[in-house]
Amino acid sequence: MLRVTSLQSSLTVSTAGTYTLETQLNDELFDRIELEFAKPDRLDVITWVKLSQSSEFQKVSTNGTIMVSEGSQVSVIPVPVTADGERIMGDFDVDISASPAWAMVATENIIGAYEQNVVSSNDPVSLVFIEPGEVEVTIRDAVNDIEGVLVFSVEALTNN
Repeated sequence: MLRVTSLQSSLTVSTAGTYTLETQLNDELFDRIELEFAKPDRLDVITWVKLSQSSEFQKVSTNGTIMVSEGSQVSVIPVPVTADGERIMGDFDVDISASPAWAMVATENIIGAYEQNVVSSNDPVSLVFIEPGEVEVTIRDAVNDIEGVLVFSVEALTNN
């Protein structure tokens, strides 16, 4: 008799390498799978920007300084990659910070607003620039000790 206690499970390893998982049925090998776990060498950060005067997000290059204006919104997707540029899949946690911290705010994504409550999520990450100047955004994966850094030049909105 095969007893499944959970259809959803997770596996976390602390060292990169090949791991073999085996299942037993009546004390005999029933199934096996080999999984290759890699350690990322860097984070590539896919970056989408919606300028304050625009209604559309545009994918932007992260090479050099990214030009935006006050009120612009940015969404980032951190992608862990190996030294040879191969993407690594799986769950991982990142911390996002800005310097200066007061120059931008994180938004909450509203999924639904009802009489009884508001349903929202802070994922995917969305940030809004609220002050002009240079802002450095750091996306850090502390577990793997890697980070991606984006530099924004935020232009003040003018009153016409």
